[in-house]
Amino acid sequence: MPLGRLVKSIQGKRAAKARADAAVTQLRDAARQAIRDGRITSSDFRDISELAAGPHIPPERAERERRRLEEQRVEAALAKVRSETQQALDDGWVTEAEFAKVSALPRTLSIPRASVSPELTLLEKQVQITRIMEGDLPETIATGLVLRRNEVCHLEMPTKMYEERVRRKYRSGHSGASVRVAKGVYWHVGGSRGSSEPVLEMSEIDAGDLTITSRRIVFTGQRRTTTLDLRKLVRIEPHKDAVQVYVENRQKAPAFIVRDPDVVGATILAAAQKLADA
Repeated sequence: MPLGRLVKSIQGKRAAKARADAAVTQLRDAARQAIRDGRITSSDFRDISELAAGPHIPPERAERERRRLEEQRVEAALAKVRSETQQALDDGWVTEAEFAKVSALPRTLSIPRASVSPELTLLEKQVQITRIMEGDLPETIATGLVLRRNEVCHLEMPTKMYEERVRRKYRSGHSGASVRVAKGVYWHVGGSRGSSEPVLEMSEIDAGDLTITSRRIVFTGQRRTTTLDLRKLVRIEPHKDAVQVYVENRQKAPAFIVRDPDVVGATILAAAQKLADA
């Protein structure tokens, strides 16, 4: 190829690439504006499609930009769901209306509901806790406990009961070293005797059923039965997989392994408050 034609060819390719780069930049700017709220309207999609189908963008590059746009749209939609979820959780109370608003976002934003399942599950649990703390406690049939007159069973579940126990931990000693200071005379240095020290730990006491009523917390185990009066409740301490109950005139606070400590703890608190207000 003559040099002049080669130069023109190179210049033409550079010009085409520059036009394509400019068109892609315009496309990306339009896409960024369109997905800033996590969704793309029909008019936005039409405008972006026209830009992508323009004469200056090669088909394969246009397809890459479409895939990139879809990834950005999904990420923006997920970010919006996370933001709305956090906003609903900020005051510690999640209403039915707040849950319904976030629950409708997957359909509105055209994303799979499964992609925001953790957020929806968390909000649903918080709605349940809000209802309980407002006085709408669950009710169920007590299968393992004889209820007293006008007593209502709120929750019943299998559990394991733990209590704090003091265990002695032995710390071994060491003999040290003997240093010869004269013929037949040795000086013993650096030795120490073994010792034991108390260590507080949670120990399993029994396995059985936990029943929460409008008046009591009752643990019915294989070896023992424990009843805690809600009128003497001091505080509840939820843990990752358990709820610990502190009541007056009881030295040890029992902990009960449960599936959902937050819901169980809220039920105990709400039942105690309702009993106090009666």
